[in-house]
Amino acid sequence: LNIAPKTLKMKQALRIVFRIPNLSAGLMRFPQAQFHGPSVTKASKKLTKSLTQELKYENENYTADDSVEDFLRESGYQLQENQNLISLVKSIENQRVSIEFKSREPEEINEEAEEENAHFPSVVDFRVLITNSDQSTVLFECSSIDAELAIQNAIYYEDIGPFKADPAKAATETYQGPYFGDLEERLQTNVVDYLTTLGVDEDMLVFMEQYSLDKDQRLYVEWLEKFKVCVE
Repeated sequence: LNIAPKTLKMKQALRIVFRIPNLSAGLMRFPQAQFHGPSVTKASKKLTKSLTQELKYENENYTADDSVEDFLRESGYQLQENQNLISLVKSIENQRVSIEFKSREPEEINEEAEEENAHFPSVVDFRVLITNSDQSTVLFECSSIDAELAIQNAIYYEDIGPFKADPAKAATETYQGPYFGDLEERLQTNVVDYLTTLGVDEDMLVFMEQYSLDKDQRLYVEWLEKFKVCVE
């Protein structure tokens, strides 16, 4: 993927900072707002110009990943998107496999770290849901770290419906299983092998790491466009 990083200056320019003045006699005094038509119009034009320039920069420096279709064709998974949630879905025999992850911003590297050639791992948190026809489900909480699989735990849901409706509540009411690293080593190996047969392999992990960044970039451009329309 060739994704241009969001410009730091633009992020800072769009950040609204409220400064609270000193308190006097126990009262909070704010400067009197000035809502004159011409000044608002001028500010709106300046902001619109900045947004237009940022959009131009982002669009000119973005290249879509042409490997997405190849990955989907070879893996057999279908891609679904809902805002910043991304799902890869596939039916295997009588089970529905869903791999869910979210968009993520690229890691910001400061000048000192860049000079020292410091390594910042690429990390994507995701979950694998394996659902039977009766809605019983095993959910694996996982991470991809530089395209290496790390499993935190495996949770069994007798009915995945409540989890879908309210994940936070369902998590508090359901046994989360042991920490995966505490399981017997052979059992850990068999779990990893099982997930690999479902397609959770190195190609899948690389795809998620790349696509999560790409999705964030597209969401950012969409945000810029909507912001620009709103203030024009």
